[in-house]
Amino acid sequence: MAYALIKNGAVDKYPYTFAMLRKDNPNVSYPRGYDITQEDDVVLVQDTAKPDYDLTKNITEDTPQEFASIWLQVWTEVPASAEEIAKRTANAKTNAERDEVKQEAFVQQFIAMSPTEVNQYVEGNVTDLASAKNLLKKLSRMVLLLSRQEFGE
Repeated sequence: MAYALIKNGAVDKYPYTFAMLRKDNPNVSYPRGYDITQEDDVVLVQDTAKPDYDLTKNITEDTPQEFASIWLQVWTEVPASAEEIAKRTANAKTNAERDEVKQEAFVQQFIAMSPTEVNQYVEGNVTDLASAKNLLKKLSRMVLLLSRQEFGE
């Protein structure tokens, strides 16, 4: 739940908390659990659904507005910059690649292995150049995604 302090019919402070009410009224003693909407100038702001994610837009919470005597949370969408879109697109691509790699049976098995089991796997499965290349490709994909996560693209 969020609250707003209303002055002259407009939002003065949002969000407005019990701590802010106490600070604004230092000479008043409020009991624990006090419902701050008992104050004439404090209103409950009803949550509204945040718009669906769109990498081409920036979605921010705006000042609540009153509709039919109910104060509602308001969301604003503005176009994202070309740089923001490019970064989000790259992140989405990396996330999709990571999700794809995570689903591979080898990755699931590898993650569950102990260091000893990894050594045993290599000894038992790397028997020639082709099998070594195959293992190296799988491990390289895992290292690439970890590197992107750790060091950025």
